[in-house]
Amino acid sequence: MKQIVYLFLVLTVIVGVLAMPAQAFNLKIQHNTPPENSAWHKGFLQLEKDLKAQFKDDTNVTIYSAGALAKGNWVTIMEQTQSNIVQMMCESHVPWGSVVPEISAMSTPFLFDGMEHEMRFIDSKPEILQKWMKKFEEKNLVCVGWWPRPSRQNVNSQRKIITPEDIKGMKFRSMGVELAIKTWTAMGAKPVPLPSGEIYTAIQLGTVAGEDNAISTVYNYKTYEPCKYFNVWNYMADGAFILVNKSWWDELKPDVQTAITKSLNGSARDVVYKYYLQTEKEGREKMAEYGIEFTDFTPEMKKPWVDLMYPVYDYIKGLVGGEDSWNEFKKAVDATR
Repeated sequence: MKQIVYLFLVLTVIVGVLAMPAQAFNLKIQHNTPPENSAWHKGFLQLEKDLKAQFKDDTNVTIYSAGALAKGNWVTIMEQTQSNIVQMMCESHVPWGSVVPEISAMSTPFLFDGMEHEMRFIDSKPEILQKWMKKFEEKNLVCVGWWPRPSRQNVNSQRKIITPEDIKGMKFRSMGVELAIKTWTAMGAKPVPLPSGEIYTAIQLGTVAGEDNAISTVYNYKTYEPCKYFNVWNYMADGAFILVNKSWWDELKPDVQTAITKSLNGSARDVVYKYYLQTEKEGREKMAEYGIEFTDFTPEMKKPWVDLMYPVYDYIKGLVGGEDSWNEFKKAVDATR
């Protein structure tokens, strides 16, 4: 009789657990790219699809593109994520380096061979990168995913650039961060920090000779039109970290957390990657038809440029905490080459 009662109680508990409603949650996402040609937007749409399929009506996802709540300012987007106005955002490596300095190492010039190499590095889950990403939690943020992004290249209106001698004295639009400025300076060029919206006009007027960006970005924003020469040298990796509000994240049930990270680093990442492959290919083909002259760099062609980067590498060593941390990071990168 006791066994029957015990069995009845166990079944009652199991039925009760199964009958419990799933955790209902709202997820507001903000990113800083326009929806019509944004890999990030497509990735977040896939996340929404995955969550709706698993949790049905228990989840409500809203996506704000082009920094709609933040007037396009990525710092404001981060602050809104920290304060739980939105719960999720993504941004590329370089800006995140101003929040966690060690993340700047991901943008080390001429370190990664390309987008696929960086994907292998991320998937290997190197211990040192996991340690750096934990530092976001001090800012009430949690890193829950990473998406690939095509490496930065170089386009200009003046002349073909093969050797460091070719770039001396040329002015290039630069991101307004110290790592980018130090990199251009080490190359022998003159960096001119400008907002992205001013690039086209600056090249057109001769204020700068060109810019650095991915093939697809140059094509989408048409900054190739006043240019002629395009270096494909994958000189700087440019993936994106996806972060969420820590307080919100900690309140989610484990199955919801798992569903989010599984989608972001699985099906959503696949959507982002395939979109970039397509747009990089199409962008290059269309720009070649327009008359842009492409130069694909071999490892041998890159070597003189790498040799110029040692002041930049020393700067990054200081950001990551010294020689030992740098060596650990570089060893992990080389292991996935």
